Amino acid sequence: MDLPPPPIDTLALEAQEIQVRTGVGTMPRVRGKGGAAIWALGWWSQELDAQFGLLEAGPLTLSAGLGVNYGRPYVVEGLSARVIESRVRWADLELAAWHWGARAIVTAHLAPNPDGRWHPYAQLSLGPQQLGLSAIYDGALVDGEALYTLSSLQVEHGIGVDLVCFQHVLISAEAAYSAGLQAQKESGASVTVKEWEIFETSAGRRTAAPRGWTLSLSLGRRF
Repeated sequence: MDLPPPPIDTLALEAQEIQVRTGVGTMPRVRGKGGAAIWALGWWSQELDAQFGLLEAGPLTLSAGLGVNYGRPYVVEGLSARVIESRVRWADLELAAWHWGARAIVTAHLAPNPDGRWHPYAQLSLGPQQLGLSAIYDGALVDGEALYTLSSLQVEHGIGVDLVCFQHVLISAEAAYSAGLQAQKESGASVTVKEWEIFETSAGRRTAAPRGWTLSLSLGRRF
C-alpha cells in the first residue's frame, strides 16, 4: 500500500501566520542646520515588528502589523561626558540622545514559488517618531538643564527581501523612503544658582520634518 506523500511545509508567508522580526535600522535624516550631526547621533536603532497574514491572492499575501524602534548612542554620550568632565572640576555632566518610533505596517509579500527561499515584498507604514537631546549640569554652585525634542509623523514606503532558512527563519533586508507629514520642535533650558532659578526659557514651533532613505537589516521567524 502506497502512503500519501508528506505535506509540503511551505516557505512562503500564508494567511493566519505570524511573522516576527528584530534587527537594526537607520532613521530618516533631520533637515535644517545641524541636521547631519543630529542624524549621525541616532543613526542606528533597534527595531522589532510583528505582522499577521490576512489574505492570499495567488502568489501574493497581504499582512498587517505593528513595529517599534529605539536607539541611543551610548558610546558617544559616554565619551562626550568624559571629555567635558575632565576639563570641568567639581561638577557632573550627563548627556543623552535618543530616537524612538512606532508604526502601523501593511505589507504585500510576493512568493512566485512558495517553496523558494527569496521572497520580495513591498511595505507601507505610518507612525510617530521622536528624536531628543538633553544635557544636565550639576555643579558646586550652578546647575543647568537643556532639552531638545523633534516629534514628527512619518509615512514610509519601501521594498525588501526575505531570505527563508530552515523553513521558518528569516534574514531580511529593506530599503525605504521616509517622509514626514508634520513635525514639532520643542526646546528649553534653565539655570539655577544655589537652588535659586535665575534663567528659564522654552519654545516650540512647527518645523521641517525628517525625511530620506532608511535601511533595515533583521532576523526573524514565522509561526
